Amino acid sequence: MTASKYNTHLLVCEKEKSVCPVSDHAFLATQSPQSLLETKYIGCKVFSRNGEVREIQSIKRLGVWGDGIGRKIVSALTGAYSLRVEFLPCGSVELEEFKLTIEEFLSLDNSSEDPHMPQLEPIGVVLEKVRGAPSVERIFDCINMPEAEDCLDVL
Repeated sequence: MTASKYNTHLLVCEKEKSVCPVSDHAFLATQSPQSLLETKYIGCKVFSRNGEVREIQSIKRLGVWGDGIGRKIVSALTGAYSLRVEFLPCGSVELEEFKLTIEEFLSLDNSSEDPHMPQLEPIGVVLEKVRGAPSVERIFDCINMPEAEDCLDVL
């Protein structure tokens, strides 16, 4: 198995009450209209495995996505556009704060009909592991964080 060139992150949207695994690529391309991008994603927080947290400050849909004329034609036909996302760095997340965030949003996600983050174990077991995790990186391991190729890759 080859390693992905993209990293994985958790996208936590307070106003949507949602959590979703995303790859770096999600911040480069979209199939959504500008109005939805602004309504849904501005203010969302992006948590990285290393504990860094950033907030989406602005998001702008640009021209069709891709390098080269062939890729741009396919993108035009499928409605794929390039994105420019600006982040407000928020520093490092406090471990206990992150645990509470994960507990709240993972519980909500688990109770939905179509969760973004299906768990391999009962949610109570997963949350107990989260509560006992010694680091943000370990929390990512506890919550069954998918590999980049299995994460959301367009907004």
